[in-house]
Amino acid sequence: MNLTLEASSQTAESMMAHVLRGEGTLVQEYPLVFHPKFPGRVVCMSEGEDVRSACAILARDFVVGKTTIRGGMIGSVATHEDWQSHGLGTRILVEAEAALQIEGCGFALLWAQSPEFYLQRGYGPIGREFDITIDREAAARLPEPNGVRPFEPNDVSSLHALYQSHSQRVVRSEEETAALLGCPKMTCLVAERGGEVIAYACCGRGEDLANTIHEWSGEEEAVLGLVRAHVASLAEGESLFLMAPSSARSLIESLQGAGAVVREGMLGLGKILDRHEVARVMNELLGPEASVEVLEIAGSVPGLHLKAGDMEALIDDDAALALVLGVNAVAEDVAEFLRGFGLDEVQLPLEPFAWGLDSI
Repeated sequence: MNLTLEASSQTAESMMAHVLRGEGTLVQEYPLVFHPKFPGRVVCMSEGEDVRSACAILARDFVVGKTTIRGGMIGSVATHEDWQSHGLGTRILVEAEAALQIEGCGFALLWAQSPEFYLQRGYGPIGREFDITIDREAAARLPEPNGVRPFEPNDVSSLHALYQSHSQRVVRSEEETAALLGCPKMTCLVAERGGEVIAYACCGRGEDLANTIHEWSGEEEAVLGLVRAHVASLAEGESLFLMAPSSARSLIESLQGAGAVVREGMLGLGKILDRHEVARVMNELLGPEASVEVLEIAGSVPGLHLKAGDMEALIDDDAALALVLGVNAVAEDVAEFLRGFGLDEVQLPLEPFAWGLDSI
């Protein structure tokens, strides 16, 4: 079988849509992957003209406060039903990771309903996401929606500017935001005051995010009003879900105070790829008191070498993942490790966040 890396592939997309959706297409749902003018690509394993296995990849820069780290998203992993249990998924994953590493991605990020497959292949939980459930009773305690209307195409610049105000986000262009706002089965509402868009909230996307506000931004009271407006459109007995990063503490507390149920979880599953990118970010955060170098000596386990004064440590990929990107549950262990090197003020792990429109 041949492995190929393509800007887009109609044959691969058809197979992926068949396996993942049963029918239809993924093109509109994931334009950054399947539209040729955007940077996403498809890794394919084929025999002749028949695609046996494929996945989507997309290299992105993740902003976390004043720090930016390059990561690569892997998604829509699919193997034709006639070729499942032949190891093709593992081969596709390895090729996807290699392609993203070449693009300078310090880590891979993916989402999985069955994480065991990925946990056995070097992945671990990373990041932090708050998932909030809002029923009608809680929504009734939120601010009244004011100036709410459906999104219109000429709102794109305003929404993109609001999106960029987030301190935790994926870097994207205005053109990319415009394409993503056209995703199917999504309702986007905006709040307007004096002719200016002051908030927006996107609910639903394709088949994966029904009844979920997965991207929002703007003035908090206006966002809460949009949440209430979205809840009002649900069928009787349904609840709304909202995704939020850790930086949205005020909004999370407002929703919780209204009676919404708040759960803290991970962003997704991650794996270290380009150690040079991870070392760059660590050196930026650790400052002049410490240094990190990539250790790639033949016959030894590759990793990172941390040195601070007379202290030094070898950090393998699993430890690096926890140290730089680990979930909140390991934050105290990371802090204790850094204190041992006299690095008490360093804020690790980072908490990268991908909004729902960014997923592939």
